[in-house]
Amino acid sequence: MLVAASEKINAIIQGEGPQKDALPASLDHWRFCKKMGSGAFGSVYKYTRHENTSQDRNKGNRRIERTSNGRVCKVYHKNVPATVYRNELDMAQRIKHLQNENLVTVVEVQRQVPGKQDCIVMECVDSNLQRLINPHLPLEKGLLAKMVWGTKQLIQQTWNYCQGVELDQRLVPDYSRQILNGLTYLHRQRIIHSDLKPENILVNTATNQLKITDYGSSQKFWPLQQSASPHSFTLLFAPPELFEPENQLSSFWVWGLSTLTGVSGGMASYKADIFAAGCIFFMMRTKKYVEILGLNHSKEPVILHEVKQKPDGLRKKITTELAAHGIQQNPNPALDEVILISLSYKPEHRPSAEALSKQLEQELFQGDSQRH
Repeated sequence: MLVAASEKINAIIQGEGPQKDALPASLDHWRFCKKMGSGAFGSVYKYTRHENTSQDRNKGNRRIERTSNGRVCKVYHKNVPATVYRNELDMAQRIKHLQNENLVTVVEVQRQVPGKQDCIVMECVDSNLQRLINPHLPLEKGLLAKMVWGTKQLIQQTWNYCQGVELDQRLVPDYSRQILNGLTYLHRQRIIHSDLKPENILVNTATNQLKITDYGSSQKFWPLQQSASPHSFTLLFAPPELFEPENQLSSFWVWGLSTLTGVSGGMASYKADIFAAGCIFFMMRTKKYVEILGLNHSKEPVILHEVKQKPDGLRKKITTELAAHGIQQNPNPALDEVILISLSYKPEHRPSAEALSKQLEQELFQGDSQRH
């Protein structure tokens, strides 16, 4: 009876995983740990390694062997048409063949296999940048169940989750460098991420390594293109050029509390990723969003007047915000300059990710040399 009750409690806490025979071979020697979340198109599950997996080790993805947090499997719902998530599977297949320390490792992409569900298997990383920037997140159902049923240890785990791990400002320059390193590699592969935001930056809190993830909105960018096809973006990280008259938006919608509103219909380019990265750097410094948008009488997003009225309006606004949040107590002029130039109003004024990465690395190296 106690065993049955324990299993029921674990099911409440962890959720139920998909059928084992519906999963790809890369999870054969891994056991279900918990359900991490669910959305309109699919659910995400965490798996941990079995005790005796020498057989699996011999199969060999050495990059995965170095990660101790397990694997995650994003499984698409059976009732969702494959055309809805086709781009994400296509991009995951491309990412699988890429190797960069700041991109999440894709282990396997399973699609259109008889008797199995379409899914993506990736390495698991224990946190994301959104949690570090704003750690006071609402309780998840699983964690609430832990508090209801829980022991003192489980309650303490829930409390730790709610408190989060505050982002150490000393790490912000290196975090920014890692994001730029990942973007540089993506752009060299002619891939535009198109939905860069803190939730899509995974953080290994033990090693402080960052990894860019979630390529559902990513696009392949061909050399002769001036911009990529219209696609989706997250409103709070979308660059101002998407709201110019020549880039009329076809729609916008609510994604959820942490993401707020998404938009589609604008024309993406590498420069859109640079602006989104600048927004993330700004958030790490101030714990605030970059505010460039308001709503008109029709409740449509428009660029704020004070941002658009002068060519340097956005730069002045960002400079004021940085100064207003006590950044002078932890000065980092090199990073602040990278933030300012990344958030340039005109896309042609934003440098490439590679140029920004080199600029930041040079300043950081010089700063370290002067301190020593």
